[in-house]
Amino acid sequence: MCRCGLAPSLLAASVKTRVMMSDSPPAGHGTMTRAVEQGIFPGPRLLITGEAIVQTGGHTYWTCREATGPDEMRRAVRDQVRGGADLIKIMACHDRLEMTDAELEAVIDEAHRNGITSVEIKSGYGLSVDHEARLLRLAAAVTPETTLLGAHVVPPEFVGRADDYVELVRTAMLDAAPPTTRWV
Repeated sequence: MCRCGLAPSLLAASVKTRVMMSDSPPAGHGTMTRAVEQGIFPGPRLLITGEAIVQTGGHTYWTCREATGPDEMRRAVRDQVRGGADLIKIMACHDRLEMTDAELEAVIDEAHRNGITSVEIKSGYGLSVDHEARLLRLAAAVTPETTLLGAHVVPPEFVGRADDYVELVRTAMLDAAPPTTRWV
């Protein structure tokens, strides 16, 4: 949680917007956000997210809000919004555990229904041609801000053969990325 004393130093460093992720629902952030907005003390615009939403047993599940199925995903989004979150963070895929298309669509739909309209999505957790193409295809349905991060880590099956994996990313994975992929 950002303390009031940090806000002026962020402004002095030319930070105009600060996105903050919390490991629990962002209790009390609304008071500080309103104080900055009303000029009670100087600070950057604050955008707060609570716990990241993951599928049960997914990426860093021990620090995130776990959910299984579209209905639980919707409930997880509503819990974050009720807690005051301005943004919803999801970790849709890790290794071979991943959210289904229906779960991803439920998160995005529920966020939009609750007034959260900006989305930036990056791939890079499926680490295979099919997984990366799927994530980017789903992302392109809701935002022009999609990023292919297929090479941020070498998957286990390519340990000791990183050059082979980079070649896969450079060729087949890049070729499979939808034309709407904006960043690589």
